[in-house]
Amino acid sequence: MAEAMAVFQALQRAKEMNITTLTLASDSQKLIKALNQDIHLMEIHGIQHDILDLSSTFISVIFVYIPRNLNRDADALAKAALRNLVTEPV
Repeated sequence: MAEAMAVFQALQRAKEMNITTLTLASDSQKLIKALNQDIHLMEIHGIQHDILDLSSTFISVIFVYIPRNLNRDADALAKAALRNLVTEPV
């Protein structure tokens, strides 16, 4: 699930920037529900564990669901970031 990977990468970047409190918004209701209620989803089991483990190192991390129609700017930024990951040389 691309949304889960984006959340994990955002957490990693926030950690690198020494951010200690964070609110992460996503238009993936299924992902946010799984993270907030510790519901294990088979399709993201490994990355979900990594997200929860990394988020425990912050003072505060809040996962918030935002419907896509209210999240257009962030959705466009996320898609651009994913395109850059795919096209950047290694």
